[in-house]
Amino acid sequence: MTQAPKYTNALIDAQSPYLLQHAHNPVDWVEWSDHAWERARIEDKIVLVSIGYASCHWCHVMEHESFENPDTAAIMNEYFVCIKVDREERPDVDQVYMDAVQLMTGRGGWPLNMFCLPDGRPIHGGTYFPNQHWNQMLFQLHDLYQNRREEALEYAEKLLQGIRGMGAIPFENPSLPQIEALKSIVDTWSGQFDWKNGGNARTPKFPLPVNYSFLFHAGLLFPESEGLKMVELTLDKMASGGIYDQLAGGFARYSVDAYWKVPHFEKMLYDNGQLIGLYAEAAALFKKDRYRQIVQETIAFAETEWKSSEGLYFSSYDADSEGKEGTYYTWKMDELRRILNEQEFEWFTSYYTCEEKGNWEEDLNIIHATLLPEEFATLKGLNLKHFNEVIEVAKSKLLKVRETRMKPGLDDKCILSWNALYLKGLAKAARNLKEQNYLSSAVGLADAILHSFQSSGQWHRIVKDKKASIPAFLDDLCLLADALIELYQASFQEKYLHEAHQLIERIHENFYDQEDGLYYYTSHHAEELIVRKKDLQDDVIPSSNAIMALNYQRLYYYFGITEYRERYEHMLLQISGSFEKFAAWYTQWGEIYLNEAFGLYQLCGTGPGSTDQLATATLENIPNIIVAASETESDLPILRSRVKEELNWYLCYKESCFPPSRDLNEVLSNRA
Repeated sequence: MTQAPKYTNALIDAQSPYLLQHAHNPVDWVEWSDHAWERARIEDKIVLVSIGYASCHWCHVMEHESFENPDTAAIMNEYFVCIKVDREERPDVDQVYMDAVQLMTGRGGWPLNMFCLPDGRPIHGGTYFPNQHWNQMLFQLHDLYQNRREEALEYAEKLLQGIRGMGAIPFENPSLPQIEALKSIVDTWSGQFDWKNGGNARTPKFPLPVNYSFLFHAGLLFPESEGLKMVELTLDKMASGGIYDQLAGGFARYSVDAYWKVPHFEKMLYDNGQLIGLYAEAAALFKKDRYRQIVQETIAFAETEWKSSEGLYFSSYDADSEGKEGTYYTWKMDELRRILNEQEFEWFTSYYTCEEKGNWEEDLNIIHATLLPEEFATLKGLNLKHFNEVIEVAKSKLLKVRETRMKPGLDDKCILSWNALYLKGLAKAARNLKEQNYLSSAVGLADAILHSFQSSGQWHRIVKDKKASIPAFLDDLCLLADALIELYQASFQEKYLHEAHQLIERIHENFYDQEDGLYYYTSHHAEELIVRKKDLQDDVIPSSNAIMALNYQRLYYYFGITEYRERYEHMLLQISGSFEKFAAWYTQWGEIYLNEAFGLYQLCGTGPGSTDQLATATLENIPNIIVAASETESDLPILRSRVKEELNWYLCYKESCFPPSRDLNEVLSNRA
């Protein structure tokens, strides 16, 4: 019989898998709520806001060392009100206190532990703390609050002003970056690039798809630049590295080294959705079968492991299984020798650099390669086709054995913005690889999103166990609009474009700041925090304000609404100075600046066969283009009055159009 847990706290009623992980800690954790803060005011206690997420390795470590320790828990329970927050459920809370910890310490990360006054103002914080340090800090903070309160209050007010200042926008550049300035940014980037291993020349290495999407499109527009070379090298090295699951597909969150070899083994939906789209675009341009295979395997992984009964996708896999990081993914040589035949073992272990003493730690091997398959086959004098067949058989055998192991923990909540990123990846894969099954998956996901995340006229961020919760934030809604625009260009189903149009109107009504023309992360009806933030910079997820500007830019041409152009141009002016100084943090904005500098083409097909022909057209070398098509009369402004009985093609550039043609290649030749 399973022994009943010794402790149970208020988190037992939570929906979040991360909060439920802490439901049997001896700490008297509570969820974020008005009641928790009111209790702190009544009891006159400091509040600990402890933030993490389900697949966070160091969150697990700190839980084991401190939050499962009854002696530590007793101190926390006596002197503090302890609130647990899932950053994926409440990114608004996480943003505020992440800014605070970065001001205090110069760095951030998770677990994020912030100590606050009962009014929410932070006074001390950090990320992971060893248990002895944590215990000492608990006593010191209690003493500070009880015996030197004025000092705590003064520091809290200064810190609050600092947090507010972090959101200020320096309006330094009243003009948009022109072509030469954009090319200079790409050229400068090449000097900070790791030309041996790909990625930026630093560790750890994050995939950061938004960066490489910008470099990819800039490289097409600046063919004399190094943009495409940087992207291709990075995608090659990531595809061979341990950051990619060589057996089942899917990317880990980042690599702890410079070689993409040793991953932080957690897998996140948002990374994989964006990387599907990037590899699909690269496969179409570079004609590399390996990139196409990456897309196929990663989609298959997500379909098999993360798809919910509602047709949505779960959030992540933990880095840990059986209490250790990477256990599920790594191998000892004796295991490989036992599972594979002699030829499979020899080729597999040689290609994937496995060693008797292990290539990682504790005699364990991370499956990764240092050469491309064709390079290895040439080096060893092997027939490439036969080599690939043997490797695939070996992978299949190992995967079958791996499936018998204890899987990493699954975070089975579905997040709107992450599902939107995955939807956009599927739509890009369908467009670039001309795969009907990817389009079918994208349409199914879009319909599931539109059905599941709305109730009683409200959009929600989370769906778990078929229950929607937490009001949607800016990134949830604008990323969905972005994905629906992409899906329209793959499917030509106009309902998705109209849904995107409705979404941005809703966003403008509920998130717009009239003072600076940008958008708050939280709606006007949301809970009021100590600071109301704006999401301007890219991280692993692109800036939601940049995505809003991109939505306006494309919908301006689809719907002909002049106000949309005015809105996105104003947004671009607000950010242009920051972009030119710190481009790597603003590359989603950079994509829009490229469209403005080079001009955005609009390609329209009308009449019989237009949708099928456009769906199979070769457009991968034209990044600054949107497409539309209809075989019957359409009320979409970009197509209105253009549909005739015969096939016709129209190409417009900015706000003027070339003569129509019945030949697609002829009309595209006007670009020259």
